[in-house]
Amino acid sequence: MRAKTVPLLFLGLVVGLLLGLTGTGATAASLTKRSVKKIAAKVVDAKAADLTVARATTADTARNAVTVGGESAARLGVRPFVWTKSGGAVGNGQTLPLGSVPSGSYLVSMQVLDTGSTTWLSCTVTNTATFATLALAASPAAPGRFASVSGTALATVPAGNTLGLTCSGNATLQAGSSVPWQVTLTPVASSTPLVP
Repeated sequence: MRAKTVPLLFLGLVVGLLLGLTGTGATAASLTKRSVKKIAAKVVDAKAADLTVARATTADTARNAVTVGGESAARLGVRPFVWTKSGGAVGNGQTLPLGSVPSGSYLVSMQVLDTGSTTWLSCTVTNTATFATLALAASPAAPGRFASVSGTALATVPAGNTLGLTCSGNATLQAGSSVPWQVTLTPVASSTPLVP
């Protein structure tokens, strides 16, 4: 074992404490610098057996963890899926494909502003494979204003899904170029119900 360098004052205090606790009759005059180092080395060696850097590989494992609390690193990053429709006519009741997302729970939000001549607007985000509605919003247009809807819902999206946005009004719909239609799906690990 390599020699340990410890300040002499500290060693003296340790040795004095040990001698006092063990009740030996040694005096400070009988201790030499060499004997103090020898006693201190024995004390450090005895204590060093209990000192370890336990499971150093655990830190490597944690750094390379595949999941945390059952959630993948990609889900923990909270990267929302965003679909945007900017400009162009949309048929009344036409379903626009949003694509698919991994199965799981999502906060689904939509914002649709019709820049056409419709005076009321109703939109749904659906799973087009099962026709399950994930989010729904409807609104009449104020006189002289564009019809718009926005809505948010917590939804579970099953595996093998295909999502779509369907909007209906009383005229052909028009997506604006300066204010595009947008649907956002933000992954949610869990939710806690509010209790009044």
